[in-house]
Amino acid sequence: KELKVRITADANGLKGALNGICNDISKVGKDFEGLKKVGEVTSSLGKKLTAGLTLPILGAGVASTKIAGDFEGSMNKVSAISGATGKDLQSLEDLAKQMGATTKFSASESADALSYMGMAGWKTQDMISGLPGILNLAAAGGTDLALTSDIVTDGLTAMGLTAKDTDKFVDIMASTCSNANTNIELMGETLKYVGPVAGSLGIEMDDLSVAIGLMGNAGLKGSNAGTALRTGLTNLVKPTKEMSKAMKEYGVELVTNKDGSVDLMGTMQNLRTVLGELDQTTQAQALSAIFGKEAMSGWAAIVNASEGDFNKLSEAIANSDGVAQSMSDTMMQGMNGALTEMKSALEGVAITIGERLTPFIEMLADGVSKLCTWFQSLSPETQTFIMVVAGLIAMLGPLLVLIGSGITLFSNLSISVNKTLKTSFSLSEALPNPPLASIN
Repeated sequence: KELKVRITADANGLKGALNGICNDISKVGKDFEGLKKVGEVTSSLGKKLTAGLTLPILGAGVASTKIAGDFEGSMNKVSAISGATGKDLQSLEDLAKQMGATTKFSASESADALSYMGMAGWKTQDMISGLPGILNLAAAGGTDLALTSDIVTDGLTAMGLTAKDTDKFVDIMASTCSNANTNIELMGETLKYVGPVAGSLGIEMDDLSVAIGLMGNAGLKGSNAGTALRTGLTNLVKPTKEMSKAMKEYGVELVTNKDGSVDLMGTMQNLRTVLGELDQTTQAQALSAIFGKEAMSGWAAIVNASEGDFNKLSEAIANSDGVAQSMSDTMMQGMNGALTEMKSALEGVAITIGERLTPFIEMLADGVSKLCTWFQSLSPETQTFIMVVAGLIAMLGPLLVLIGSGITLFSNLSISVNKTLKTSFSLSEALPNPPLASIN
C-alpha cells in the first residue's frame, strides 16, 4: 500500500506576518533615531552654553576674585605699615580706587604707592594730598608708580622736606627731566648720595636740580652725579688747608643765606664767574685742588655750561608749578592713553565684583576649614570608612560616563540591526510562493 502526504504553504499569511515585523522594526528604528537626535541636540546645546556662558562667567568670577584679593592684600599692607584703620583706611582705599578709575594707574598700583608713603611715616591726610602729585610724576616720566613713590618720599626726607612739599618737589623733578638729559630714576639715584648732605646744608631742591641737570647734560648721572655733588659740597663747607688756599687764590667762595644755609645758586654763579674765564689748564688745576680729582668733572660741567643752557634750565625749574600735571595730561592723550585708562577702569570693576563675591568665598573657605578640622578629629577607622565611601562616590561619575557610552553604543547597534532586518524582510517579500512538497 502506498501512503501519500501533501504539504502546502500559505505564502500570503507569511508575507503578512513579515510585513508586520517590518513595520514594527521601522517604528523601533525611528524611535532610536529620534533618541539619538535628541541626545545630539542636547549635547550640542550644552557645549555651546558651556563655552559661551558658563566658562566666561566662571572665568570672570575667578579673575575678579583674584584682582580683589590682590588689592585687599595691598591695602592690608598699607594698614600694617601706616597704622591706618577704620575710617582712615577706608579713605585710603577709596582714594586708591578713585585713582584707579581716573588715571593710567590701577587701584592696586596706587595701593602699592601708598605703602611707600607709609614707610616714610606719612599719615593718612599726607597720603591723600600727596598721591595725586606722585601719580602725575610717574605718568609724566613713564616710570613705575611704586618706584616713583619710593623716590619722592626718600628724596623729600633726605632734603628735610615734608609731605606738604610733594607737589612742588614733583614739579621740580618733572621740569628737570624735561629740560635736561636725565630722568626720574637717575635723579632718584643722585638724591640718594647728595640728598642728605644737601638737606643738612639747607640747600633748595630747585637749585640742587639745576646742578643735577647740568651734570646730566655732560654725561654724569645717577650715583656719579650724586657722588660728585656730595664730595664738592663737603669740600666747600669744610675745605682742607690746600683747598682753602686754592679757594682764596681763585676767589671761590661758599655763598650762604642770612639763616646760615647754603645758597647753592649763588655758589654756582660764583664758580662760573671766577673759574669760567680761566684757561683750560688753570681751570683744571683749580677744580682739582678744590673738589678733588673724582668730583672735578661734575663741577666742571656746572662751570662750563653755556650761559644759554644755564639760564634756560634755571628758569624752567623756577617756573615749574603745575608741570607734572601738564606733562601727565599730555602723555595720556591719544588712543594709547585712552586704552590705558580703560584698563585701569576695568580693574576697578573687577575689584567691585570680587568684593561682592568675597563674603561667599570666605563662607566656603570657612566651611571647608571646619570640615577638615572635623575630619582630623575622627578615629582612624571612621576616617578609613569615609574615604572608602568617598572613593565609591568618586567612581559614580566615570560609571555614569561608561553607562552613557553603553547606551549610545546600544542605540547605534540597534539602528544598524534595524536597518539590516528591514532590508532582509523587504527582500523576502519579493520571493515566489514556495513549491508544494510531496511525500510518497
